[in-house]
Amino acid sequence: MNKEKPLLSDFLEELKVYKKGVFLDKTISIFYNDWSLNPDYEDDYSERVIINTAKLKDIDTKKYKSYKVLDSYQNSLNPNFVEICVKEKE
Repeated sequence: MNKEKPLLSDFLEELKVYKKGVFLDKTISIFYNDWSLNPDYEDDYSERVIINTAKLKDIDTKKYKSYKVLDSYQNSLNPNFVEICVKEKE
């Protein structure tokens, strides 16, 4: 069964309370992939488009109800940095 992807606003709210706010001081980078920005490579390569980069405690989660989370990554080289890949809600 295919699990529904969460809305970005809900995902960010959950991160804010996860383990008593352990993520509040982490930098969050929200982005989507745009394949049309690199027409020479069409389907093989996308360009990352940054929507916002800020500390989680400073992000107004209500602004992000129009996005769904595709994936999230905690950077292993910088544990204070979390990347969230999104797409627009259909």
